[in-house]
Amino acid sequence: MPDLDAARQTLLAELRRHSLVLGEVTLSSGAIAQYYVDARRTLMRPTGFLAAGELIAAHAAELGADAVGGPATAAIPSA
Repeated sequence: MPDLDAARQTLLAELRRHSLVLGEVTLSSGAIAQYYVDARRTLMRPTGFLAAGELIAAHAAELGADAVGGPATAAIPSA
């Protein structure tokens, strides 16, 4: 059984390190934001993918799910 607290902390650290962009960012809509989070940058890295997978699997198990699925986002499968 994975340590879910450790997985959560790892995922947050990876998101901060690889996905959070601070400062002025021009969004695809043309709007300006002061920060941007691109979680794909974390989910494409082994450590972030493992942590997210452990958390998703644990939540799915709590719900009694037999499987998890969904469309790929930007060609990146998340489950």
